[in-house]
Amino acid sequence: MTDKITDLDGAAVHHGKFSDRLYILSFPDTCGDETAAKAEELAGKNRYSKIIAKVPAEKAEIFIKRGFITEAELPLKNAPYEKAVFLSKFTDPARREEREKKLQSEILLRALSSKQEDAEPPMTELCERMTPADAEEMAGVYRQVFESYPFPIHDPEYIRQTMKESAAYFGIRENGRITALASAELNPYISAAEMTDFATLPEARNKGLAGALLAKMEQEVPKLGISTFYTIARSLSFGMNITFAKRGYSFGGRLVNNTNICGGTETMNVWYKFA
Repeated sequence: MTDKITDLDGAAVHHGKFSDRLYILSFPDTCGDETAAKAEELAGKNRYSKIIAKVPAEKAEIFIKRGFITEAELPLKNAPYEKAVFLSKFTDPARREEREKKLQSEILLRALSSKQEDAEPPMTELCERMTPADAEEMAGVYRQVFESYPFPIHDPEYIRQTMKESAAYFGIRENGRITALASAELNPYISAAEMTDFATLPEARNKGLAGALLAKMEQEVPKLGISTFYTIARSLSFGMNITFAKRGYSFGGRLVNNTNICGGTETMNVWYKFA
């Protein structure tokens, strides 16, 4: 089961019971209080326990007046506005109760104190951009790595579609077999890319493949007109938070109990960096 993306007055809205939330992915200039009200109405109709909106900072007051709180900020470069903000409303108080808060804090502190890398990771030269012909094998890797995921990356047709429309996928092959993957989800309007979909097969872990893929994407994605990189990483993942911190990303905030990933609903950390 995956959630779906619908259009609401021009705003892209991702919603469904899989992550039990409504997520406003984009909120263009034509949208205002009426659109926000429609989003809340849709969430109420489906009894979602969380509503989250990623909107331009100047639109934040629309949601704050409706009882939303700011969870994270994403500064932008060469975009129509200076930063985006992530605002949330918890319609079920239980959704705000975080698990393993101490461990989350320990991971964040360790990431923030990590020494930044001065050199390119040694495996970067093995990274290559994936093509539609790789989609079947890529889907197989994602099926092995993720018990659950908010988007249907286990489906090769979805991978091909996103390659065509909005995403650049990169991978590492070892002995002719894909062992690690990642993607840059491109948003040319705000000149930003979400570095996401990181997956490494169990037998290929602890070799720095995620860091190599991230470094490769940082080299290639600016050629596509991108000025800001960001990610939304699982707060309980030592590896991913440290990987981004070592590459010089700044912490932008925490999205509480936000995403159904790896078999359950998890809190996510926002990290960002300018190209």
